[in-house]
Amino acid sequence: MALVTVLVILSLITVVLVSYLSVMRQDRLSTQSYSQGIDADQVALGGIDQVVGDLRSEITNSQNSTNLTVTETNLVIYRPLNPTNAVPQRAGTLTNELTLIKVSRSNVPSYSEGTALASSANTTNASLNGRRISLSRWNAPFLLASFTNAPDWINVTRAGARVVTAAQACNAALTNANFVVGRYAYTVYDVSGLIDVTAAGYPSTGAALTSANIGRKGFLAFADLTQIPNGSATLTQAQVDALVNWRNASNASSYYSYLTNFAATNGFRRVAPGDNTFLSRQDLIHYAEANGITNALPYLTTFTCENTAPSWTPRYDASDLGGNNGSGNIYAYKSQANSTNSINRDLANVRNLAGGPLLPTRFRSTASASSPRERRLRYCNISVCRDRRMEGGPTTTATARISTPSRRCGS
Repeated sequence: MALVTVLVILSLITVVLVSYLSVMRQDRLSTQSYSQGIDADQVALGGIDQVVGDLRSEITNSQNSTNLTVTETNLVIYRPLNPTNAVPQRAGTLTNELTLIKVSRSNVPSYSEGTALASSANTTNASLNGRRISLSRWNAPFLLASFTNAPDWINVTRAGARVVTAAQACNAALTNANFVVGRYAYTVYDVSGLIDVTAAGYPSTGAALTSANIGRKGFLAFADLTQIPNGSATLTQAQVDALVNWRNASNASSYYSYLTNFAATNGFRRVAPGDNTFLSRQDLIHYAEANGITNALPYLTTFTCENTAPSWTPRYDASDLGGNNGSGNIYAYKSQANSTNSINRDLANVRNLAGGPLLPTRFRSTASASSPRERRLRYCNISVCRDRRMEGGPTTTATARISTPSRRCGS
């Protein structure tokens, strides 16, 4: 009997010990996975910083833009040298990939004056541990009809992202700055030309809309979404109605009233009570998958709308149009646009005493006045002393004063 008791006790101790060792092993694997996740996050965040830094360098590069320092605040403003520099350069992409503008590609810099950082290892090829990134995973944002141009890996060494040899990458000696500690790859999309489905589209029936309303195609809310490709066909009216009825659940039946009395007052930046919206592209993708419009996603997006500051600036001096710049170049409007004594300032560069933009948003024309010009002047507290001619050069004396707005100018 004593022997049986001893054997039972030994069996229980063995079970407890094995269980303990199993739990410890699982805990070690969990800790290792967590630690590796932190390392991966750090590499990914560093990669994002590198990509954003390259985009900024492309903007500030002297081959792409000219810079101006605002004397009052030392703020530097960059203007593209030509229209093509107003958007990022394409790098490593194919001509039919309209929204895909940059891909990490071997021997291809992010912009023409940049440094090529990618290796020759493609992300679709399995690594030694069997891991790879498939084309379908790269196309998870659904911004292309099909993804065929997978990026190449960029190796991150102890000294940062750079191209290294295989021998350098594997040499873990502390003196080797080229030892690879991680890798990343990237794609950059330009979605600025896509349609914002948080505002675009209107219902076909029951919305109190007239042909005169819908004919105003300059308004995003009246965009005809049935023209959007959806695979081999286009979005049907039923699909558009379903989208609008979901998005404007409380206002689809009175859509015109919603546009004029609610959306027009905030530029679609607020959601009316009872309505829905897409908080992210993931929300839009989930909706598209549930409603059979996935193939339309390359043409659709969501934006965070905000007010934009005025960007008007004189384009010519009087002499550019055959006139005379006058004594002291007082009519050299373009050349003197950033002079504090100029009457035609570059509006983006006019600063208040705190260093911020004097006109932080575009003019609103809703203040009561007899003409659009008077509404703008009154609302933004701009006073004109005497008549002012256009940029060709005045024939009469003209002065103007822009004082600090008494209220914020809206868009």
